Amino acid sequence: MWEINQLLKIDPYDFERLVAHLFEKMGYNTRSTQQSRDGGVDIEISIDNFGLSHRWLVQAKRYSGPVGVKEVREYGSLSYRENVDGVIIVTTSSFTGEGRKEGAKHNLKLIEGPLLTEMLNHYCPDEGESFHRKGRGVDVLETGEEVFGRHSATIEGNKIWLVLTKKHIYFEKITTALFSKKKELIRRIDASSIIGLKQDTNSLYIVIDEKNPEVLALSIREPKSFAENLELFRPSFLRGETLLKFG
Repeated sequence: MWEINQLLKIDPYDFERLVAHLFEKMGYNTRSTQQSRDGGVDIEISIDNFGLSHRWLVQAKRYSGPVGVKEVREYGSLSYRENVDGVIIVTTSSFTGEGRKEGAKHNLKLIEGPLLTEMLNHYCPDEGESFHRKGRGVDVLETGEEVFGRHSATIEGNKIWLVLTKKHIYFEKITTALFSKKKELIRRIDASSIIGLKQDTNSLYIVIDEKNPEVLALSIREPKSFAENLELFRPSFLRGETLLKFG
């Protein structure tokens, strides 16, 4: 059985995949779009029966707090820009009163947590356990670690995602095909092995392994945000204020 607490433990990008899978089970054709932080569309769904076609845009929000009017208004504008039949916002939480009013004004379909779990239990009743392991190279959440940061980066010319927990930094490569995303764990660093770091414009250098030091040079899309997340590692990587100086 699907429950809200279970959904909140799913990685946000995997939550999108789950919502797409749900609509597939309901008979829709689905297409997941590129990951973005600019309010773009997560999923496109469509159905075509005997010449009657319908196309909707779906925004998936794995939230613990309510979705407010600002976000509803932002996603509601997509229906006018993208020439579709409508927009659906799916969340694990709920919508504020003003958010619901805004949704009704733009004819948005709002799916809140209780309805979402009801739909999952109806269309995907036996997939709760298997979902985490299907077609994935790594599931950080299976280790019981809470993800508090996810950042786009480049290392040695390869685009990756850095997944941060309080114990590790996971280097995750995602290959995106037309209808699927495949994850591959290419490296894991223990927080206790970090002995220093240096930030330089868009680059970040992480020093690991006190006995055999290694420098990892990363190009970070949002270095300031990443550096703020790394503050949670300070007790580990600032043991004795051990920092590396670059000439």
